[in-house]
Order: sequence, then C-alpha cells, then structure tokens
Amino acid sequence: MHTDTQEYVRLIAWGRYEEALQIVRKVNPFPSVCGRICQHACEAKYRRGALDAPIALKELKRFVTEVQAGSDWRPPVVPAARGKAAVVGAGPSGLTAAQDLRDMGYAVTVLERLPQPGGMLNLIPKYRLPEHVVRRDITAILARGIDLRCNCEIGRDVRLSDLKAEGFQAVVVCAGLSHSRGLALPGFGAERFIGAIPLMMDVWAGNPVEVGRKALVIGGGNVAADVARTLRRLGAQEVTMACVESRAEMPATCSPPSRA
Repeated sequence: MHTDTQEYVRLIAWGRYEEALQIVRKVNPFPSVCGRICQHACEAKYRRGALDAPIALKELKRFVTEVQAGSDWRPPVVPAARGKAAVVGAGPSGLTAAQDLRDMGYAVTVLERLPQPGGMLNLIPKYRLPEHVVRRDITAILARGIDLRCNCEIGRDVRLSDLKAEGFQAVVVCAGLSHSRGLALPGFGAERFIGAIPLMMDVWAGNPVEVGRKALVIGGGNVAADVARTLRRLGAQEVTMACVESRAEMPATCSPPSRA
C-alpha cells in the first residue's frame, strides 16, 4: 500500500499522534481494523529485524487509533466536481473504492444489500474485532461526504438502468465473495454439514444456531479458528479442528484452540 511507515513511526515516537494517524489514513482507510487483525507479514521483511526485532507496526497502528479515538478530527471534503459514481458493496473493497473516488472529486453513492456496511468484517468475532472499531473506520470514510444506501440489492431493489437514469456515469462492482468453499467429498451439504460463512452470518444476525455437544471444524486458518472458538461460545462441549498442516505450519494467526 506504500504506507510511509518511517514517518508515522517517527511521529508516534514524538507524540504527534494525530499527524501519524493521517499518514496512515492517506493510503489505508481501515487503520483501526488493521491494528486489530492484520497478519502483519510486512514486519518479517523489516530491516530492523536483522539487528534485533522488527518494529511492531500492527501494534503501533492500534495504539495510535486508540489514542485518537476521541479526536474531533474530520477528513477534508473535496468538492464533487467530476461527476457521479456508484459503488456496489460496502465491504472493505467497496468502501476503499468509494473513498478513493471521493478524494478524486467524484460524488459517490455506495449500495449495500445488508442492513449495515462492513461486509465480511462484520463476521469476524467481536472478541477479536469489536464492532465499535469497525464503525470508527467506516464513519471516517463516510464523513468525506459519501452517500450510503443499505438494504439495497442490485437486481432486487435497483437495476443498473436505474442507476444510469439517476445520472451515475460509472458503477464499480465490489460485491465480494460471501460464500464458503466446498469440499469434493460425499455428504458435503448434508443437514449437519455447515459452511463457515453461513454459520458466522447467522451468529452475526442473531439467528438461533444449534451446534450440538461435539463439533468438528475442517481447516487450520483464521476463519477455522474463529469458527472453533465461536462454537465453544455457542455451547459445544467438545470442538476439534482438523487440518492438513502440522500445528507449527497452521496458517491461523489468531491463537487457535489448544486441541487441533
């Protein structure tokens, strides 16, 4: 993303937190989110690591966003003089596109089929990514003068021809991929075989979820770890994770349960 890491780390060290946060926000619309759940692979490439240890960029992002959480700063509003653009989807990609277009001088409207923006960020468990953290970043994005229409699904509530009739000169489709991957195994899709995303969507929406006493989670990544810990919170007494990797090779970075 070409973040000026040297500059914002230097500003944090000097106690100039608001300036540091603006350096991050220039290229990253979700600094609060990244400060919580980023896998921070960039730190492994940090040259400081050859001397002692890499700079903790993820934790510094979290620190500066928390310190500035109560700030009255508002993003500069660029005059909308270059026409109108619509963005389909209010997930991370859609909101990023909306912010970039708004900063370029376009009037932007974001269309979201769900009741609130955030996309897949909403499905990450709240103990790992609290809702107020997601809302903080989204509020800063929308404060640029971006219009948001929730409960608005393309093809159901509005058609592309309707957008053209409203005067939108371009439509950016950022619909995401809100479906779980399947397995080429007999029985996949049976009654008690549940995909990760539909499960987490039900949990987010507050729908009743019956998990039984024992549950098996197939996978070893962050989503699998999130699901495993969510199942325990839903009442499953025994949760087992099964993955092709060894414990040391598991891709999950969010502290999976002890049994894997």
